[in-house]
Amino acid sequence: MPTTTVTANTEALPPAALPLAPVSAHATGDYLLNVTDLKAKLRISRSKIYEMVADGEFPAPIKLGTLSRWHSSTVNRWLDAMLPPTIPETLH
Repeated sequence: MPTTTVTANTEALPPAALPLAPVSAHATGDYLLNVTDLKAKLRISRSKIYEMVADGEFPAPIKLGTLSRWHSSTVNRWLDAMLPPTIPETLH
């Protein structure tokens, strides 16, 4: 039985009609962290994480139903902001 190959002619479609490719977390470098991930990354307790969120010292999580998740990029930006500025090598 011969096989038939069907190809889509996307040139005839307006840009809004083209299917969007999914963006993976690996492509953007961003993914969701749960509180266990944060505990390991920050080396602080679960209660300390939520205490810091309540005090406005740490980014609030996004809520997915009853789940709390943090974007890894948000946590990394927070960490970068917490680090002291580096001294350029030329000033040593």
